[in-house]
Amino acid sequence: ISEDGSAIKVVAETRNRYEPIKRLGAGGMGEVLLVQDQDIARKVAVKRLLPEACDPILLARFVDEIRTVGRLEHPNIVPVYSLEASRARDIAYSMKLVQGKTLKKLLEETKDLYAANRPIDENHDLDERLQYFLKLCDAIGFAHAKGVIHRDLKPENVMIGRYNELYLM
Repeated sequence: ISEDGSAIKVVAETRNRYEPIKRLGAGGMGEVLLVQDQDIARKVAVKRLLPEACDPILLARFVDEIRTVGRLEHPNIVPVYSLEASRARDIAYSMKLVQGKTLKKLLEETKDLYAANRPIDENHDLDERLQYFLKLCDAIGFAHAKGVIHRDLKPENVMIGRYNELYLM
């Protein structure tokens, strides 16, 4: 891909590196799929543009997103593994598959525990939630120091992994 995102080198492959398993989510421009990486024999997430969102402006914006996120190497920002371009308008990137729950889900669970007057476990207590908040602030501060502003920051775009790791998506 050229620096301005206008030219894309397409490499023909005889097989798909990523075998789709299921759709994890979708937004206005793209979708995220759970896939099996055939080369490394692991599951990863792949984000790609929806076919109806493949106009040149959105395509350039998506390529910019890939490059921007790919440069942000931080423990609390989801790592990008690769850029995939099979046709001029079929662009995607693979990233770490975070298995866990969104920050939104954790906050909803906590609210429900308080509403039901049930005991708050260690995953939902205030100290743990503050630790997540500090990790999120660290990730945002890092991105800001690199000149990057997250334009869709919300609890749904923050993931908490199975081992309590936090990732800004």
